[in-house]
Amino acid sequence: MNRVHCIAALAAGAALSLSSGAHAESFFEVEAGLGVTHFDIPDGRWNQQGSPQSALHVDFPAFKIGTNFRVYEGEKFGVRAHVDYVNLGHLSARCECTEDRNYDLATKKVLDPSIPTANLSGSGNAQGVALTLEPYFLYRGWHIGVEAGLFPYRPSYSVSAFWHLDGSTHTYDTPHTLQWGQVVGLNVQRGNFGISYQYYRLPTRYDDEHNPAMYKGAHVLMLTVNTNGLF
Repeated sequence: MNRVHCIAALAAGAALSLSSGAHAESFFEVEAGLGVTHFDIPDGRWNQQGSPQSALHVDFPAFKIGTNFRVYEGEKFGVRAHVDYVNLGHLSARCECTEDRNYDLATKKVLDPSIPTANLSGSGNAQGVALTLEPYFLYRGWHIGVEAGLFPYRPSYSVSAFWHLDGSTHTYDTPHTLQWGQVVGLNVQRGNFGISYQYYRLPTRYDDEHNPAMYKGAHVLMLTVNTNGLF
């Protein structure tokens, strides 16, 4: 079991144990969310937007599960801390791409169409644990908060490239080591339900044997639910 799965299991276990004891420690809540992801993908990184044969698919919804607890709670203002396992969904893409030097990023055009292309087919995901702080205020039953923090995560993206020039096939992978991302977002909640927007910055450190993931970040919109007042 890799480190992200271990952290996720601990977070889920903590959330379950906290829910059973929430009547004694009401400042803890179990929370979950389900939503959609729009990956932030730079042009030219395993895709070329000017290619007529380029396609991108997000095949799995984003979801999270974890817990939050109140660091400070006043009559109108407060601060919560969140520990959530987050899965940003599965991404797949294909592209009939030319060499990097033959593609103009500014105009999104192939410079010389006679140069042989490569058929790129890739897929992957991003999952990790969001560790955030959320200052919030209360207004007529509404909870409105802004959160920010770290997102230790495991990038996963693999590309198979078939080169038409010589008929060879090569595989390119991201490093499957823990990376340190960041997350910022906005939460609006009333009662046990809410909606959240978050942006995840997803840097990928790589070396001579590995390559960066297709994405550099992700916009995530979720419907959320929590156990506030249920125990």
